[in-house]
Amino acid sequence: LSPHLVSIGAHVLTEILFSFTLIVTLYFTALASIKKNSLLWLIAGVGFAFCYLVNPISAMLPPILSAFLIFKRQPHAILLFIAPVLLAAFIWTLRGEVSVPAGQPTASKRLLKNLSVGIYSDFHEKREIHQLEDKSVAVPGLDIDTYSEWSAKFAAQISEHPLKTLEWYVLKKPKLLWQWDVKWGNGDIFIYPISYSLYHISKPALATHAFMKSLHPWVLIAALVSVFFNIRLNDIPGAIVYLTLLYVSAV
Repeated sequence: LSPHLVSIGAHVLTEILFSFTLIVTLYFTALASIKKNSLLWLIAGVGFAFCYLVNPISAMLPPILSAFLIFKRQPHAILLFIAPVLLAAFIWTLRGEVSVPAGQPTASKRLLKNLSVGIYSDFHEKREIHQLEDKSVAVPGLDIDTYSEWSAKFAAQISEHPLKTLEWYVLKKPKLLWQWDVKWGNGDIFIYPISYSLYHISKPALATHAFMKSLHPWVLIAALVSVFFNIRLNDIPGAIVYLTLLYVSAV
Protein backbone atom coordinates (compact mmCIF):
# COMPACT_ATOMS: atom_id res chain seq x y z
CA LEU A 1 0.00 0.00 0.00
CA SER A 2 2.96 2.37 0.34
CA PRO A 3 2.51 5.16 -2.24
CA HIS A 4 6.28 5.58 -2.37
CA LEU A 5 6.74 2.06 -3.68
CA VAL A 6 3.91 2.54 -6.17
CA SER A 7 5.29 5.80 -7.57
CA ILE A 8 9.02 5.11 -7.35
CA GLY A 9 8.96 1.38 -8.09
CA ALA A 10 8.82 1.92 -11.84
CA HIS A 11 12.23 3.62 -11.70
CA VAL A 12 13.84 0.72 -9.79
CA LEU A 13 15.91 2.98 -7.55
CA THR A 14 18.72 1.34 -5.59
CA GLU A 15 16.92 2.32 -2.38
CA ILE A 16 14.06 -0.05 -3.24
CA LEU A 17 16.28 -3.07 -3.85
CA PHE A 18 18.48 -2.06 -0.91
CA SER A 19 15.47 -1.92 1.42
CA PHE A 20 14.43 -5.42 0.37
CA THR A 21 17.90 -6.96 0.70
CA LEU A 22 18.48 -5.22 4.04
CA ILE A 23 15.17 -6.40 5.52
CA VAL A 24 15.78 -9.99 4.41
CA THR A 25 19.34 -9.84 5.77
CA LEU A 26 18.20 -8.43 9.10
CA TYR A 27 15.68 -11.26 9.37
CA PHE A 28 18.41 -13.88 9.00
CA THR A 29 20.75 -11.92 11.31
CA ALA A 30 18.09 -11.77 14.02
CA LEU A 31 17.23 -15.44 13.49
CA ALA A 32 20.91 -16.40 13.72
CA SER A 33 21.29 -14.48 16.98
CA ILE A 34 18.39 -16.49 18.44
CA LYS A 35 19.28 -19.93 17.07
CA LYS A 36 23.07 -19.41 17.29
CA ASN A 37 23.35 -21.46 14.13
CA SER A 38 26.51 -21.25 11.99
CA LEU A 39 24.68 -21.68 8.69
CA LEU A 40 22.28 -18.84 9.54
CA TRP A 41 25.22 -16.57 10.41
CA LEU A 42 26.79 -17.39 7.05
CA ILE A 43 23.51 -16.64 5.24
CA ALA A 44 23.30 -13.32 7.12
CA GLY A 45 26.85 -12.50 6.02
CA VAL A 46 26.05 -13.30 2.39
CA GLY A 47 22.98 -11.07 2.74
CA PHE A 48 25.11 -8.15 3.89
CA ALA A 49 27.47 -8.82 0.99
CA PHE A 50 24.52 -8.33 -1.38
CA CYS A 51 23.52 -5.20 0.57
CA TYR A 52 27.02 -3.81 0.01
CA LEU A 53 26.87 -4.55 -3.71
CA VAL A 54 23.49 -2.81 -4.00
CA ASN A 55 24.40 0.20 -1.86
CA PRO A 56 27.92 0.65 -0.42
CA ILE A 57 26.67 2.79 2.48
CA SER A 58 26.07 -0.51 4.29
CA ALA A 59 29.83 -1.22 4.34
CA MET A 60 30.35 -0.25 7.99
CA LEU A 61 27.22 -1.94 9.32
CA PRO A 62 28.61 -5.52 9.61
CA PRO A 63 31.65 -4.38 11.69
CA ILE A 64 29.32 -2.41 13.99
CA LEU A 65 27.02 -5.40 14.45
CA SER A 66 30.06 -7.66 14.91
CA ALA A 67 31.27 -5.48 17.79
CA PHE A 68 27.78 -5.74 19.29
CA LEU A 69 27.84 -9.54 18.93
CA ILE A 70 31.19 -9.72 20.74
CA PHE A 71 29.67 -7.61 23.52
CA LYS A 72 26.76 -10.03 23.68
CA ARG A 73 29.14 -13.01 23.90
CA GLN A 74 28.54 -14.49 20.48
CA PRO A 75 32.10 -14.16 19.09
CA HIS A 76 31.88 -17.49 17.26
CA ALA A 77 29.58 -15.82 14.76
CA ILE A 78 31.98 -13.06 13.71
CA LEU A 79 34.06 -14.88 11.08
CA LEU A 80 31.09 -16.50 9.34
CA PHE A 81 29.17 -13.23 9.51
CA ILE A 82 31.82 -10.82 8.27
CA ALA A 83 33.87 -12.96 5.83
CA PRO A 84 31.34 -12.79 2.92
CA VAL A 85 31.14 -8.99 3.28
CA LEU A 86 34.92 -8.57 3.26
CA LEU A 87 35.22 -10.88 0.25
CA ALA A 88 32.53 -8.99 -1.69
CA ALA A 89 34.11 -5.64 -0.83
CA PHE A 90 37.58 -6.85 -1.87
CA ILE A 91 36.41 -8.31 -5.20
CA TRP A 92 34.26 -5.26 -6.04
CA THR A 93 37.05 -2.84 -5.11
CA LEU A 94 39.50 -4.83 -7.25
CA ARG A 95 37.03 -4.76 -10.12
CA GLY A 96 36.74 -0.99 -9.70
CA GLU A 97 40.50 -0.51 -9.80
CA VAL A 98 40.78 -2.59 -12.97
CA SER A 99 37.65 -1.60 -14.89
CA VAL A 100 36.46 1.84 -13.76
CA PRO A 101 38.18 4.80 -15.50
CA ALA A 102 39.91 7.36 -13.32
CA GLY A 103 37.58 10.04 -12.03
CA GLN A 104 34.45 7.91 -12.32
CA PRO A 105 32.32 7.12 -9.22
CA THR A 106 33.16 3.95 -7.29
CA ALA A 107 31.60 2.14 -4.31
CA SER A 108 34.06 3.85 -1.97
CA LYS A 109 33.18 7.26 -3.42
CA ARG A 110 29.46 6.53 -2.94
CA LEU A 111 29.97 5.95 0.78
CA LEU A 112 32.20 9.03 1.03
CA LYS A 113 29.57 11.18 -0.68
CA ASN A 114 26.88 10.06 1.75
CA LEU A 115 29.09 10.73 4.74
CA SER A 116 30.20 14.11 3.38
CA VAL A 117 26.82 15.62 2.57
CA GLY A 118 25.42 14.11 5.76
CA ILE A 119 27.55 16.43 7.87
CA TYR A 120 25.64 19.51 6.74
CA SER A 121 22.10 20.19 7.92
CA ASP A 122 21.57 22.71 5.10
CA PHE A 123 22.67 20.41 2.28
CA HIS A 124 19.22 19.79 0.80
CA GLU A 125 18.24 23.45 1.10
CA LYS A 126 21.43 24.67 -0.60
CA ARG A 127 21.22 21.97 -3.29
CA GLU A 128 17.66 23.00 -4.17
CA ILE A 129 18.63 26.68 -4.37
CA HIS A 130 21.64 25.78 -6.53
CA GLN A 131 19.56 23.67 -8.93
CA LEU A 132 16.45 25.87 -9.20
CA GLU A 133 17.42 29.44 -8.39
CA ASP A 134 21.07 30.42 -8.15
CA LYS A 135 23.95 28.36 -9.57
CA SER A 136 26.45 30.49 -7.67
CA VAL A 137 25.28 29.06 -4.33
CA ALA A 138 27.79 26.42 -3.23
CA VAL A 139 26.41 23.02 -2.21
CA PRO A 140 28.18 21.92 1.00
CA GLY A 141 29.92 18.55 1.13
CA LEU A 142 30.53 18.10 -2.59
CA ASP A 143 34.08 19.44 -2.31
CA ILE A 144 35.22 16.58 -0.05
CA ASP A 145 37.30 14.11 -2.10
CA THR A 146 39.01 11.89 0.48
CA TYR A 147 38.16 10.21 3.76
CA SER A 148 40.90 12.20 5.51
CA GLU A 149 39.20 15.45 4.39
CA TRP A 150 35.89 14.14 5.66
CA SER A 151 37.42 13.13 9.01
CA ALA A 152 38.97 16.58 9.42
CA LYS A 153 35.71 18.42 8.62
CA PHE A 154 33.64 16.11 10.79
CA ALA A 155 36.06 16.57 13.71
CA ALA A 156 35.92 20.35 13.19
CA GLN A 157 32.11 20.26 13.28
CA ILE A 158 32.15 18.36 16.56
CA SER A 159 34.80 20.64 18.04
CA GLU A 160 33.15 23.92 17.01
CA HIS A 161 29.48 22.98 17.42
CA PRO A 162 29.21 19.87 19.66
CA LEU A 163 25.59 20.40 20.74
CA LYS A 164 24.37 21.31 17.25
CA THR A 165 26.14 18.28 15.78
CA LEU A 166 24.57 16.02 18.40
CA GLU A 167 21.13 17.53 17.77
CA TRP A 168 21.57 17.09 14.01
CA TYR A 169 22.50 13.42 14.14
CA VAL A 170 20.18 12.38 16.97
CA LEU A 171 17.05 14.41 16.18
CA LYS A 172 17.01 16.52 13.05
CA LYS A 173 18.65 14.18 10.56
CA PRO A 174 16.46 11.14 11.40
CA LYS A 175 13.41 13.44 11.21
CA LEU A 176 14.53 14.67 7.79
CA LEU A 177 15.20 11.14 6.55
CA TRP A 178 12.04 9.47 7.80
CA GLN A 179 9.52 12.18 6.96
CA TRP A 180 6.90 11.56 4.29
CA ASP A 181 8.28 13.66 1.42
CA VAL A 182 11.11 12.18 -0.64
CA LYS A 183 14.16 14.45 -0.52
CA TRP A 184 15.69 13.72 -3.92
CA GLY A 185 12.68 14.56 -6.00
CA ASN A 186 9.70 16.61 -6.95
CA GLY A 187 7.97 16.42 -3.57
CA ASP A 188 5.47 14.20 -1.80
CA ILE A 189 6.07 10.69 -3.17
CA PHE A 190 7.36 11.69 -6.60
CA ILE A 191 10.92 11.90 -7.89
CA TYR A 192 10.09 13.48 -11.26
CA PRO A 193 7.45 16.04 -12.31
CA ILE A 194 4.25 14.32 -13.46
CA SER A 195 1.16 15.34 -15.40
CA TYR A 196 -1.05 12.99 -13.38
CA SER A 197 -0.78 9.81 -11.32
CA LEU A 198 -2.91 6.92 -10.15
CA TYR A 199 -3.71 8.98 -7.04
CA HIS A 200 -5.18 11.77 -9.20
CA ILE A 201 -7.59 9.58 -11.15
CA SER A 202 -8.62 6.92 -8.65
CA LYS A 203 -10.48 7.70 -5.44
CA PRO A 204 -9.72 4.28 -3.85
CA ALA A 205 -6.03 4.81 -4.61
CA LEU A 206 -6.17 8.33 -3.16
CA ALA A 207 -7.82 6.89 -0.04
CA THR A 208 -4.87 4.50 0.45
CA HIS A 209 -2.47 7.44 -0.01
CA ALA A 210 -4.29 9.47 2.68
CA PHE A 211 -4.47 6.46 5.01
CA MET A 212 -0.75 5.66 4.73
CA LYS A 213 0.24 9.30 5.15
CA SER A 214 -1.88 9.65 8.30
CA LEU A 215 -0.41 6.40 9.61
CA HIS A 216 3.19 7.44 8.94
CA PRO A 217 3.90 9.48 12.12
CA TRP A 218 2.20 6.91 14.33
CA VAL A 219 4.40 4.13 12.94
CA LEU A 220 7.48 6.22 13.78
CA ILE A 221 6.17 6.92 17.30
CA ALA A 222 5.44 3.21 17.83
CA ALA A 223 8.99 2.40 16.70
CA LEU A 224 10.42 4.87 19.22
CA VAL A 225 8.24 3.54 22.05
CA SER A 226 9.32 -0.02 21.28
CA VAL A 227 12.95 0.98 21.99
CA PHE A 228 12.02 1.17 25.68
CA PHE A 229 10.64 -2.38 25.70
CA ASN A 230 13.63 -3.58 23.69
CA ILE A 231 16.02 -2.25 26.35
CA ARG A 232 13.98 -3.71 29.22
CA LEU A 233 13.79 -7.16 27.61
CA ASN A 234 17.46 -7.13 26.54
CA ASP A 235 16.26 -8.23 23.12
CA ILE A 236 19.24 -8.98 20.81
CA PRO A 237 17.25 -9.23 17.52
CA GLY A 238 15.50 -5.96 18.31
CA ALA A 239 18.82 -4.32 19.14
CA ILE A 240 20.22 -5.44 15.77
CA VAL A 241 17.31 -3.76 13.98
CA TYR A 242 17.67 -0.52 15.97
CA LEU A 243 21.44 -0.38 15.48
CA THR A 244 20.79 -0.69 11.76
CA LEU A 245 18.18 2.09 11.80
CA LEU A 246 20.52 4.37 13.76
CA TYR A 247 23.35 3.67 11.33
CA VAL A 248 21.24 4.29 8.22
CA SER A 249 19.87 7.49 9.76
CA ALA A 250 23.36 8.74 10.65
CA VAL A 251 24.90 7.94 7.27
